[in-house]
Amino acid sequence: MTYINSLVPFRDRTTVGFPHSPYSSDPDLYRRQSTFEQPSSNNAVSRLRNERARCDRNLGWNLDFATAFLVDHLDAGNSPDAAKTLRAIRSRAQESFNGGRLQELPYLVFNALDEILFANHLKGAVYLDIRKLGHDISGTTCTHGRGPNRKVQRISIVLNDDLLQQATSRDIIANLIHHMIHAYFLVACGPQDEKEVAYGRLSHGLHFGKIANTIKTLSGAYGKPLPIGFGHPLPYRSYYDEYHPRPPPRHPPKWFRSYCFSDVPVIPEADIEDFYRSACAPLLDLPETVQKPTVLIYNHRRHNLEQVHRASDLATPSTDSVEFLFDDKPVQISGDLIDNYLCVRRAFDCGKTRFLKVPEEVSKETFMTLLELLHTDNYSPDIQPVTASGKNGPPIIEAVHEDSPPYLLTDIRLFKAAGEMCFDDVKGVALDRLRAQYITHEDPITVLKALYEGGEPDPELRDWGRKFLTRAAGDEEFAGITRIKRYGADPPNIVKLEQDLSFRERFFDLVPRCGALEIDVLKARESLMRDGRMSPSWGSVVPRTYSPSVGMGMAGPLGLAPAMGMPQRYLTDEMERFGGYDGFRQEPMVVGPVRFGFERVGPGFAERFEDERWLY
Repeated sequence: MTYINSLVPFRDRTTVGFPHSPYSSDPDLYRRQSTFEQPSSNNAVSRLRNERARCDRNLGWNLDFATAFLVDHLDAGNSPDAAKTLRAIRSRAQESFNGGRLQELPYLVFNALDEILFANHLKGAVYLDIRKLGHDISGTTCTHGRGPNRKVQRISIVLNDDLLQQATSRDIIANLIHHMIHAYFLVACGPQDEKEVAYGRLSHGLHFGKIANTIKTLSGAYGKPLPIGFGHPLPYRSYYDEYHPRPPPRHPPKWFRSYCFSDVPVIPEADIEDFYRSACAPLLDLPETVQKPTVLIYNHRRHNLEQVHRASDLATPSTDSVEFLFDDKPVQISGDLIDNYLCVRRAFDCGKTRFLKVPEEVSKETFMTLLELLHTDNYSPDIQPVTASGKNGPPIIEAVHEDSPPYLLTDIRLFKAAGEMCFDDVKGVALDRLRAQYITHEDPITVLKALYEGGEPDPELRDWGRKFLTRAAGDEEFAGITRIKRYGADPPNIVKLEQDLSFRERFFDLVPRCGALEIDVLKARESLMRDGRMSPSWGSVVPRTYSPSVGMGMAGPLGLAPAMGMPQRYLTDEMERFGGYDGFRQEPMVVGPVRFGFERVGPGFAERFEDERWLY
């Protein structure tokens, strides 16, 4: 302290006894030049003071991973000597402080702190300066090329000379570490842009709080913890403040620097820990793509995924969003959107993380359908063309249209994907759509493949599949009656699958490959037989327009051919060759547990139809 200051109890009082306010009308923090004595020259100090040096280091991380990396780096398992080294740094700083080297103290400890606390990521990237900034601010950290010295194109840390003159060595170290945390986020996540202030590189948010608390805990392993926090203590009271108490004016913040006042609001440690466990810690075990500063978001207008920077206005802060990991790529969605689907929210909450991996079995088209549902509460294609008032599903198979939208296929795939992810709410939406469609022009074989392949279907979806097999026009008229004849009605879907030449071969090929489908076909037959719509002697479903006698399979083989899908000329040709009905033996044949048909015997017949037995 100079002689004149020793005579004046308050540093902001002039020699003639008139106080002056430390708050001028100029909003710029750099209104006064520093009286700080420049430190001695050495390599470390000269690099920190070099105005012309350049460093564009950008680790390309996002804030969440940058926080997780540093906390993991400071863990005792990864840096077992960090606490002892920090104690040694503090001891050397105290010696310098006691030796009157206050001017050099921040420069002497900067590189050592960077090496042990920040994994050397700040080396050469920071310009360190000391200026008078007023007693209410500890200093400021400015993004690249935006410090008070316009010659400097690096990150600038400016410590407050007013506070340093009244601070202890531990206060100086704590203050320096506070600003090094800000600088670390600028190195790890890139320079701050004017539109990216809310992202939080230079703010005192959850990410800052976690790192500050981690370093504070580390410093307390050997001795008293450093006073690292959101704000800072005031070392002295201003004369002006004593006689004119009022809150200091806070000018509109500028986007390129931090505002490190003494009264920065403190975030509860419990909130910080909850956030770290859910948003940051999981990143250490996730793919490298999740560590990047970019993320995919769903554009519901274009129905596509767009890559944006996490700091952009299009992205949502990690505190208010969740992310699906699809093909190891993060797809961000606002937390408000999944709140409408409690099972989706529960899936994230149960994992205690904001990340959820999408199963590999889920295709991109199905995942996009899920995103569309979460964003719009509906998804395409619109099923209105295949629904009607007073009618419901499962749908009746009609002529296949190649350009028909995949209504059923989309619903089935979404239902199965939702089942894999335990999204019961989404399953309900897909099932409601399936039950509402009364007609389909889609390829039924493709629909059945999607339903039955890949393992046994969900019970609700399988029940829909059995009803789909037995569905026929006029089913609504059964109303509990066992047998009703209605001329002009179409046969059940299973008959169409067995008899239509465009379905028959593929259907018979699919059934033995899917055990659940085989069983459901049998159950569908039994159901139709109970309703009087299937003749056991025919071994085939009987169209409702024609109800033959039980013995017709024996007495009338010519009538059997069209019901079984067999070309009638084969029967007539063979009967003429072998002398009419005597050359055939009409015996029921069973192949496996569910296949019914007829085996024909006669000279040369077995060889001709060796590989073509008319089953069902």
